[in-house]
Amino acid sequence: MKVNVTLALIATLAATALAAPAPMPAEEVQQLTEAELAQLEEDFKFPSLSTIGKTLAKVGKKALEVATPVISGALTGGPAGAILGGVSGIVDAIGGDEPAPVDDDDVDVTTPSVPPPPPPPAALPVNKVPARTKGNVAINNKKPAVKIGGKVDRSLEGDDIEDSEAGRFIHQAEGDQESSGQRFGRGAISLQLDINEKAAVRSKSKDSLCFCCGFDCSLFWKIIAAVVGLTTLYYGYKAIAWVNAEGPIPGLERMPAFGTLSCPSSLPYTYNNSQIVHSAALSPNGDHAFDIRGEAIGLITLTDGEPEAEEVVYTFTVRGNRPDVAQDVYFVYSDLESDGKTVHRSRFIIDTSRMPRRAGEIEKDELERACQQFDVKIAVPPNLKRLHVLAHATAHIGFHDQAKIAAERLIITASTSDDRNVIRLSRSLMARNLELEVYRGWIIGDAPIVQETSVSTQRGNGTAHMTFYPVPLPGDAKNSKATLRTTTGAGRSYLSYVRDAKARHRLIDSEHLSSRNADIKLTYTKSGFNGLAELNVKESSDIQGAQALADSQDDTVHGGDDGLKRRASSQYTHYVGSQEGKDRLRVYSRGWVGAYF
Repeated sequence: MKVNVTLALIATLAATALAAPAPMPAEEVQQLTEAELAQLEEDFKFPSLSTIGKTLAKVGKKALEVATPVISGALTGGPAGAILGGVSGIVDAIGGDEPAPVDDDDVDVTTPSVPPPPPPPAALPVNKVPARTKGNVAINNKKPAVKIGGKVDRSLEGDDIEDSEAGRFIHQAEGDQESSGQRFGRGAISLQLDINEKAAVRSKSKDSLCFCCGFDCSLFWKIIAAVVGLTTLYYGYKAIAWVNAEGPIPGLERMPAFGTLSCPSSLPYTYNNSQIVHSAALSPNGDHAFDIRGEAIGLITLTDGEPEAEEVVYTFTVRGNRPDVAQDVYFVYSDLESDGKTVHRSRFIIDTSRMPRRAGEIEKDELERACQQFDVKIAVPPNLKRLHVLAHATAHIGFHDQAKIAAERLIITASTSDDRNVIRLSRSLMARNLELEVYRGWIIGDAPIVQETSVSTQRGNGTAHMTFYPVPLPGDAKNSKATLRTTTGAGRSYLSYVRDAKARHRLIDSEHLSSRNADIKLTYTKSGFNGLAELNVKESSDIQGAQALADSQDDTVHGGDDGLKRRASSQYTHYVGSQEGKDRLRVYSRGWVGAYF
């Protein structure tokens, strides 16, 4: 756009220059009155390069006046200050111009009235007129070269030189000098070149800032300055907002926001036209399993049931973008003993729509558009001992605020190959044994360690980004060991261990295994680790804060064929704090490992 405007301006200036009339013959020039000469000179005026340069410099100054309040407002008031400063700068830039200083180029040279010519001296030759002196320049009687609008008519004879003081052309004298004020030339009309040294000075006005080809372009440049100012304001605000915005957590750049799984189209139809409530009795062992299958997507939320509850209560809705999709849901309930009352296997299965796989029943484009979404809430009773939540459908699985789920064993598995799966943990959980697994997707959040917590992503390329907190136990607890097990696959793992500094230290027993050699970052800087560590990792791994155990002839570190560090007799390679400490850490990986203590 800028290039096109520039080319158009150059073409206009060139066309104007080419269309300018040729210099007038000498005979016609001599016959013009002074008013006609002044008008002719005004018509031949053309903006000089200096005038154009000054105009562009003023435009840049206006843009700078707009940008300065933007930067100042951003530094003092943030984005809001940047906006107010930009508006103030634009208003000041568009406002009235101050009187511009007077330049030498703006001197208006006027020709005074011509007095009647005195009779020529009788003693002089007929064909020679005495010359006169103007300053240091002699004037002869040759025909003058007339300067019109910056162009000189070379058709007249004479050697011209330029008077640097008045900017006009006069001629070299060849004869005697005559008194000052003498006119010269030939014919009935001669030109008066005795121009007043004190030329009238014309002040600049905003209308004469830019005059080109008969048009006033001052308003055009003001509009350009306003556009530049607004553009600077807009992109300045975006830059400030980008600097102040919080970046994504490292390792979670591609993770979908929790709870955002939804169909691309609206879902006006609901299964059974209402919300469904189902209660499932526990087995004699106090266990229960939930499974959701099919092509639907949605959210699963676990929360604590009522204190007197003895059954698992499900509250859910299933919606679809078409009536047939919304009603395509099947349920599988608990297995009962032969008496029809005793629960043999406590379970509840929701089999959602599989329409995208039903070929031949509807058109192919309808298959691609079919979408079903679920929202399931599970209330866990306090007498439940073992709960397994299994998602064979793409799901986000999370916990209600401050939910404890104080079961003996809590297992959560997301087994689909969709990388939109997310399991988000809560630090308030009190399950003694917590087992988490995702095939593809994400396991995130704060995970407690009551007795043992295990995390697995080894069956796919799931990513684990977790912080583990050992739960403080009563002072009379017999086993205070906090056990942590992680087994990762092709996805990266970011694992941190944080201990409550005010609580009694629990022994750390951690093991981290990478079965498919993905990168692992372990941060134990706030764990209070004090003991031995076995770090069977690549030579290029980054180990900080741990001291290598002293080598001996029979107890040395060497690299095996698989690239792992191995110790000849002792399994531990490093220690943190004291070698006599009771904490233990084991890391096995052929990939990169960063361990920080």
